[in-house]
Amino acid sequence: MYPIDTAKTRMQSCASLEAAIPFAQRSYRNTLQTLGKVVSEEGFPTLYRGLIPVLVGSAPEMAVQVAAYEWARDRIGQGKDKMDLSVHVRGPVRAPRPCGCARPARRDAERGK
Repeated sequence: MYPIDTAKTRMQSCASLEAAIPFAQRSYRNTLQTLGKVVSEEGFPTLYRGLIPVLVGSAPEMAVQVAAYEWARDRIGQGKDKMDLSVHVRGPVRAPRPCGCARPARRDAERGK
C-alpha cells in the first residue's frame, strides 16, 4: 500500500496549492499519473521513502497482538487439541485489549439480568 499512500499524500499536498489551476494543468491529476510522474522524475525508491519508520512503529504493535492471541489461545485451549477450530475462533475474542479497552458488555448485562 505504501506507493498508493505516497501518491495520495502528493495529491493532497498539491490540491490546496493548485486549487485555482484548471484540472488538466495540475501537477497530479490521478493516482496512476502521480505514480508515473514520481517514478520518472525522482526514481522508483522515492515511492517507498519513509517506509522504515512506519515499519519500526508498527512492528511492536503486531508483536503485542500476536503474543496476546497466543496467550489467549493457550489459555482457552488447555487440554484441547491446538488445531481445534473452536480454540482459534475464541482466542482472539478473549485476548487482552491494548490501551485498557474493555470487552463489549454481554447482552444479559445490557438487559439488566
